[in-house]
Amino acid sequence: MKKLIQLFLLTTIILPLFFQAEEVISRDQIKQYVKDMPFDFNQMEKDSKLKEFDITKKRKRFQIVDVQKYPTPNEIRNSIIIHTLDVATTIYALENRREVKEGNIILGPYPDIHEVILLKALVLPFVHQNFERGQLVVMNWAGGFAVVNNLYIIHRYD
Repeated sequence: MKKLIQLFLLTTIILPLFFQAEEVISRDQIKQYVKDMPFDFNQMEKDSKLKEFDITKKRKRFQIVDVQKYPTPNEIRNSIIIHTLDVATTIYALENRREVKEGNIILGPYPDIHEVILLKALVLPFVHQNFERGQLVVMNWAGGFAVVNNLYIIHRYD
Protein backbone atom coordinates (compact mmCIF):
# COMPACT_ATOMS: atom_id res chain seq x y z
CA MET A 1 0.00 0.00 0.00
CA LYS A 2 2.84 2.37 0.90
CA LYS A 3 4.57 1.79 -2.47
CA LEU A 4 1.30 2.38 -4.29
CA ILE A 5 0.89 5.74 -2.54
CA GLN A 6 4.48 6.70 -3.38
CA LEU A 7 3.92 5.77 -7.02
CA PHE A 8 0.73 7.80 -7.10
CA LEU A 9 2.46 10.85 -5.59
CA LEU A 10 5.40 10.62 -7.97
CA THR A 11 3.06 10.27 -10.92
CA THR A 12 1.08 13.35 -9.90
CA ILE A 13 4.30 15.33 -9.65
CA ILE A 14 6.01 14.08 -12.81
CA LEU A 15 3.10 14.03 -15.26
CA PRO A 16 2.49 17.80 -15.23
CA LEU A 17 6.18 18.39 -15.77
CA PHE A 18 6.20 15.91 -18.63
CA PHE A 19 3.35 17.69 -20.39
CA GLN A 20 4.96 21.10 -19.89
CA ALA A 21 8.07 20.09 -21.82
CA GLU A 22 7.59 21.22 -25.41
CA GLU A 23 10.27 19.10 -26.95
CA VAL A 24 13.36 17.23 -25.97
CA ILE A 25 16.61 18.49 -27.45
CA SER A 26 18.93 15.86 -28.81
CA ARG A 27 22.68 15.76 -28.39
CA ASP A 28 23.16 16.48 -32.10
CA GLN A 29 21.00 19.59 -31.85
CA ILE A 30 23.11 20.87 -28.98
CA LYS A 31 26.34 20.22 -30.90
CA GLN A 32 24.97 22.02 -33.94
CA TYR A 33 23.87 24.97 -31.81
CA VAL A 34 27.36 25.30 -30.32
CA LYS A 35 28.97 25.09 -33.78
CA ASP A 36 26.69 27.83 -35.10
CA MET A 37 27.51 30.21 -32.25
CA PRO A 38 29.81 33.05 -33.33
CA PHE A 39 33.06 33.40 -31.44
CA ASP A 40 33.62 36.68 -29.60
CA PHE A 41 37.36 37.06 -30.12
CA ASN A 42 37.51 40.34 -28.14
CA GLN A 43 36.03 38.64 -25.11
CA MET A 44 38.37 35.69 -25.54
CA GLU A 45 41.35 38.06 -25.54
CA LYS A 46 40.13 39.79 -22.37
CA ASP A 47 39.65 36.40 -20.70
CA SER A 48 43.16 35.29 -21.61
CA LYS A 49 44.58 38.47 -20.06
CA LEU A 50 42.68 37.76 -16.86
CA LYS A 51 44.13 34.26 -16.73
CA GLU A 52 47.62 35.72 -17.03
CA PHE A 53 46.99 38.19 -14.18
CA ASP A 54 49.78 37.98 -11.65
CA ILE A 55 49.03 38.99 -8.07
CA THR A 56 52.71 39.75 -7.42
CA LYS A 57 52.66 42.54 -10.02
CA LYS A 58 49.65 44.09 -8.36
CA ARG A 59 51.17 43.56 -4.94
CA LYS A 60 54.28 45.56 -5.82
CA ARG A 61 52.23 48.67 -6.54
CA PHE A 62 52.24 49.74 -2.86
CA GLN A 63 55.19 47.72 -1.69
CA ILE A 64 57.91 49.66 0.12
CA VAL A 65 59.62 46.72 1.86
CA ASP A 66 61.42 43.89 0.10
CA VAL A 67 59.34 40.83 0.99
CA GLN A 68 61.03 37.44 0.73
CA LYS A 69 58.13 35.13 1.60
CA TYR A 70 54.72 36.45 0.54
CA PRO A 71 51.56 35.50 2.43
CA THR A 72 49.36 33.00 0.64
CA PRO A 73 46.01 34.12 -0.81
CA ASN A 74 44.31 32.07 1.92
CA GLU A 75 46.19 33.95 4.65
CA ILE A 76 45.25 37.28 3.07
CA ARG A 77 41.62 36.16 2.85
CA ASN A 78 41.70 35.13 6.51
CA SER A 79 43.16 38.51 7.39
CA ILE A 80 40.39 40.34 5.57
CA ILE A 81 37.71 38.23 7.29
CA ILE A 82 39.24 38.63 10.76
CA HIS A 83 39.69 42.38 10.46
CA THR A 84 36.20 42.81 9.04
CA LEU A 85 34.86 40.99 12.09
CA ASP A 86 37.03 43.23 14.28
CA VAL A 87 35.57 46.37 12.71
CA ALA A 88 32.02 45.03 12.92
CA THR A 89 32.28 44.04 16.58
CA THR A 90 34.04 47.29 17.48
CA ILE A 91 31.36 49.40 15.82
CA TYR A 92 28.59 47.34 17.41
CA ALA A 93 30.13 47.69 20.87
CA LEU A 94 30.71 51.43 20.54
CA GLU A 95 27.19 52.07 19.29
CA ASN A 96 25.32 49.85 21.73
CA ARG A 97 27.32 49.94 24.96
CA ARG A 98 27.88 53.24 26.82
CA GLU A 99 30.56 51.78 29.14
CA VAL A 100 32.79 50.58 26.29
CA LYS A 101 35.89 52.43 25.11
CA GLU A 102 38.08 51.69 22.09
CA GLY A 103 41.42 50.14 23.03
CA ASN A 104 43.31 51.29 19.92
CA ILE A 105 45.54 54.22 20.91
CA ILE A 106 45.51 55.62 17.39
CA LEU A 107 41.73 56.05 17.40
CA GLY A 108 41.25 57.25 20.96
CA PRO A 109 38.57 56.10 23.41
CA TYR A 110 35.46 57.17 21.45
CA PRO A 111 36.17 57.14 17.69
CA ASP A 112 33.58 57.79 15.01
CA ILE A 113 32.52 54.84 12.87
CA HIS A 114 34.16 56.24 9.75
CA GLU A 115 37.48 56.55 11.61
CA VAL A 116 37.44 52.85 12.56
CA ILE A 117 36.65 51.80 8.99
CA LEU A 118 39.14 54.23 7.46
CA LEU A 119 41.98 53.02 9.69
CA LYS A 120 41.47 49.40 8.61
CA ALA A 121 40.98 50.41 4.98
CA LEU A 122 44.30 52.25 4.97
CA VAL A 123 46.36 49.86 7.09
CA LEU A 124 45.33 46.46 5.70
CA PRO A 125 46.48 46.97 2.07
CA PHE A 126 49.83 48.19 3.38
CA VAL A 127 50.10 45.17 5.69
CA HIS A 128 49.14 42.68 2.97
CA GLN A 129 51.76 44.02 0.59
CA ASN A 130 54.63 44.68 2.97
CA PHE A 131 54.48 41.96 5.62
CA GLU A 132 56.24 38.64 5.42
CA ARG A 133 54.12 35.52 5.66
CA GLY A 134 54.98 34.92 9.31
CA GLN A 135 54.25 38.53 10.22
CA LEU A 136 50.79 38.32 8.67
CA VAL A 137 50.07 35.09 10.55
CA VAL A 138 50.94 36.84 13.82
CA MET A 139 48.77 39.80 12.79
CA ASN A 140 45.88 37.39 12.05
CA TRP A 141 46.23 35.83 15.50
CA ALA A 142 46.26 39.28 17.12
CA GLY A 143 43.17 40.25 15.12
CA GLY A 144 41.46 37.03 16.18
CA PHE A 145 42.20 37.82 19.83
CA ALA A 146 40.79 41.33 19.28
CA VAL A 147 37.55 39.87 17.88
CA VAL A 148 37.24 37.45 20.81
CA ASN A 149 37.93 40.30 23.24
CA ASN A 150 35.30 42.48 21.53
CA LEU A 151 32.73 39.70 21.80
CA TYR A 152 33.63 39.17 25.46
CA ILE A 153 33.19 42.88 26.21
CA ILE A 154 29.89 43.02 24.33
CA HIS A 155 28.64 40.02 26.33
CA ARG A 156 30.01 41.39 29.61
CA TYR A 157 28.12 44.68 29.31
CA ASP A 158 24.94 43.04 28.06
